[in-house]
Amino acid sequence: MDFNCLFNFTYIFSARTNRIVVMDKHSTAAYLEQLGATLPAVGHGWRKMKCPFHGDTHASAAINYDENRFKCFGCEVSGDVYDLIIHEEGGNYIEAIKFAES
Repeated sequence: MDFNCLFNFTYIFSARTNRIVVMDKHSTAAYLEQLGATLPAVGHGWRKMKCPFHGDTHASAAINYDENRFKCFGCEVSGDVYDLIIHEEGGNYIEAIKFAES
């Protein structure tokens, strides 16, 4: 099946996550900012921050701008922007892509 015909995105199959993923279309940092998170300065590797998904009093989460990924060591939320949308808004992967596009 040609998944590129579903939306105007570039898709690849990720062997690591065993699913079809959208290539760098949306920013994890932009979504976290939309949730009200204070982001650390842009840099390479993992940067510490407070988690927007639970009442964090210290930096228990991290964002990797290079890999477009997020991980909280307190509440265990992690992944790319679509995983975070699924966690926060519910739904499945395709619905998360549609939500990110809106």
